[in-house]
Amino acid sequence: MLNTFVIFLSRVIGYLIDRLILKNENDAPGMGYWVSVIVLDIVLGFLAAIIVAGSRANVSSAPTQPLQT
Repeated sequence: MLNTFVIFLSRVIGYLIDRLILKNENDAPGMGYWVSVIVLDIVLGFLAAIIVAGSRANVSSAPTQPLQT
């Protein structure tokens, strides 16, 4: 699920970088788009891995004894 957000966000941010910051006016994406998408895929993927690892650590630290009623 997080991989979908990583890919989507990297492409949206790459588009914004290419159009707004680098002022690419061509119809096709420029070099700024592709470089920023690759870098953002790596960075956002790493952040997503940290989130997943943290959430799994919280689940594994839950008590293993069943509740007694």
